Amino acid sequence: MNIRRLTILVFVIGLMVLAAIQLNNNKASIQAEAKLSQQKTTVIPVEVTTPEQTTIRNTIEANGSFAPNKTLYLIAETQGRVIQLFKKEGDYVRKGEVIAKVDDELLQAERIAIEANYKQTKADLERFENLVKGEAVTKKQLEQIKMAHVAADSKRKVNLRRIADTEIKSPISGSINMKFIEVGSFLGPGGKVCEIVDIGRLKLQVKVDEFDVLRIKKGQKAKIVADVHPTHSYTGKVTHIGLKGDMAHKYTVEILLTNSKSHPLKAGMYATAFFEGVGERPALLLDRKALVGSTKDGKVFVVREGKAMVRKLKIGEVREGKVEVLEGLREDEVVVLNGQVNLQEGTSVQVTNR
Repeated sequence: MNIRRLTILVFVIGLMVLAAIQLNNNKASIQAEAKLSQQKTTVIPVEVTTPEQTTIRNTIEANGSFAPNKTLYLIAETQGRVIQLFKKEGDYVRKGEVIAKVDDELLQAERIAIEANYKQTKADLERFENLVKGEAVTKKQLEQIKMAHVAADSKRKVNLRRIADTEIKSPISGSINMKFIEVGSFLGPGGKVCEIVDIGRLKLQVKVDEFDVLRIKKGQKAKIVADVHPTHSYTGKVTHIGLKGDMAHKYTVEILLTNSKSHPLKAGMYATAFFEGVGERPALLLDRKALVGSTKDGKVFVVREGKAMVRKLKIGEVREGKVEVLEGLREDEVVVLNGQVNLQEGTSVQVTNR
């Protein structure tokens, strides 16, 4: 019995030894294969590009709304009942054109008496000037007649002016936006007749921050794109630059432009102004596709001696598919354009487009 147990024990121990030896051999084989795989290097195909050193023109953008070139409330200088209206709301009026007529019957009646008195004093003055030569009248009498004639002439001019004021004329060219009178209504001096708006030319008023306003000059041209006509652009000229900023440190810049018949605009519409050519500066530009991550935390892979090396960049402006590199890259360096997804620091690469 003891011999049988001993035999079984020896057999079991032998099996355990054999299993341990086999496991050890398998481990060594796995380690060898792992070591061999580590020695093998994967080469990733990539496309590359190089940054471009160039000069870029600065552009300032600002939003705003259109205002009429001129807005005027026409005020009456006479008084009386309105007997005629020649224009209605929406009508275009030219400078000097009559808009309304006020009753002038009493003024015309006064004019007859005033004209008669004027002619009489004028005749008296001529007669006294002849008589004074023959010393038939005194110089004092002549002076009195002169003063009477001057007074009559003054009354005549006032009367003619008051009659002229009964024809209410537009002092500017534009369209009648609102009218405040009707036929039969009574006007007094200082009463509103209508609001005239000139939109043949418009003023675009935009806000520009303190860092950009000093780069804009009076008389400078600006490209304007209105929200209602996004595919059309207008050209305007800077006519005014604010001298005082608001609470947000922004300054009003006013741009004058001619309204378009094919793409008409109205006051109150929104638009964007582009101030181009406000200075030039050198810039290193790189294709946006080469960038890994966002522009705030931009990175690229630079190829050096067949390996990809990570490089952090400081990015400036982004324009037309390119980014401005402020720091982190030289003009002569080769940058991975396509294939970055499989790259890590030190990965071997093969350039396919050179």
